[in-house]
Amino acid sequence: MDLKSYLQKNLSPSTATRYERDLQSFFLQLKQPNTATYKQIMEVIGLLRKKYSNPKTVNRILAAIKKYYDYLLHIGTRKDHPCKSILLRDTRRRNLQLQDLFSTQELEHLIESKPKSKRNRKVNHVRNKLLLSLLVYQGMARTEISKIELQDINFEEGTIKARGDERTNSRTLPLKAKQVHLIYEYMSKERPRTESEKLFIGMRGEPMSSDCLCRIVLRYQYLFTEKTLNCQTIRMSVTRNLLKEGKDIRVVQTYMGHKSPGTTEKYKQGRTEELRAEIQKHHPLGNEALAKLSR
Repeated sequence: MDLKSYLQKNLSPSTATRYERDLQSFFLQLKQPNTATYKQIMEVIGLLRKKYSNPKTVNRILAAIKKYYDYLLHIGTRKDHPCKSILLRDTRRRNLQLQDLFSTQELEHLIESKPKSKRNRKVNHVRNKLLLSLLVYQGMARTEISKIELQDINFEEGTIKARGDERTNSRTLPLKAKQVHLIYEYMSKERPRTESEKLFIGMRGEPMSSDCLCRIVLRYQYLFTEKTLNCQTIRMSVTRNLLKEGKDIRVVQTYMGHKSPGTTEKYKQGRTEELRAEIQKHHPLGNEALAKLSR
């Protein structure tokens, strides 16, 4: 498998194209990138920082570089990953604003709602409901959903396999009874006839990309005027809600496919901190109320 095929298999089409372009600029900096050391890669990142003022651009190129060395490990060219531990401090995400995530009730309402769509646009209601249910009940990542194949669904046991990606582990998850019915209904009524084994198929008979699935979710944004709705915020909400229900953090880590316990741990915020966020956001005397809460 060549690099281009590897990227296309493991990433969405748009991300694969972007990584290919970013890697070309990386290859220009090194004569033998396949044997590059940690120090050499850091030197290239230093040059990129001088070239690009936006740290997010540098971080995106770093992600492409990491994917390149994942590929070399995959084909056996290297046995080590020289830049796996590199993190750019100025691009790390801010602390989670947990008060802006969705409650279990809001997510249930989302599944039962209809999307906002343009006039005359055909809406695949069963497909959309199935997609939303996989986001809400199984907490699957968008790339995992786009990878689901028919063989990943076990109707007898009522389970579905999440194949995982560069950020998540593969796992088998239980389906709700109503989801099994949705899958049957989607496959018999809305899923186009195709030779593809992928579960979600577009109108042209081609597998739906993760970007396409995201666009479907965005049609429901009108339901929440003060919160950002997308595949990621839904998944984050599912993680948070499981922990709020008292589920063991190790159980939640396994269920969500988090590769690091630290990823799950960041959602375990104390009730006092949540109250602080709510007071700061809504209380007319926010600072005074916060002072009382600290006493």
